Amino acid sequence: MKINILDNVFEFDNTIEDVEINLKKVDEIIDLSQLRLSYITINKVQCYDNFYENIINNLKEIETINIVLKSEEEIINEVCQSIFNYLKSGIPQLEELIDAFYLKDGAELWNRFVTFLDGLESIVEKVHFLLENFRESSAFKILGETETFLSSYIKELGKAIEIDDRVFISDLIMYEIKPILENLYNELKITFSE
Repeated sequence: MKINILDNVFEFDNTIEDVEINLKKVDEIIDLSQLRLSYITINKVQCYDNFYENIINNLKEIETINIVLKSEEEIINEVCQSIFNYLKSGIPQLEELIDAFYLKDGAELWNRFVTFLDGLESIVEKVHFLLENFRESSAFKILGETETFLSSYIKELGKAIEIDDRVFISDLIMYEIKPILENLYNELKITFSE
């Protein structure tokens, strides 16, 4: 197995002992670099979490691991850009979804709603990641409020789904969730406008 990190290459046998020894070396390099671990590639497949488990579970097949490091600013910008891009395309679709709750029924409506809910959960996860890892930035005040409110509204949507209250679902999206998403979009737009 070979691990590439910055200008360093470590070659060793595919054993748990050798992996642990070399991952300690990787940790030392990361600490000295003043960069953060962004992701790794294992045999050209990107991995963003559970690094150790993925390495151990695929130990015998691994040929190459590339460690990708980035500055805090690069990571923050990538995550914020991802949220911004989702909001840019997702907010305009909210009106259609809201109208559909009043006018339509069926699998297509619920599939669109599940996609919307997955997007909301993804935003909350990304915001949570930023807050957990980069809390010291004063620019993240709006993110904390966004995480709190969206997490609460996701729970409310779950309750409304259980009782099939489509009016409450559409009202919650229209009057509570959409303004939060628009506010977040406008804040991010200042940084990521084209």
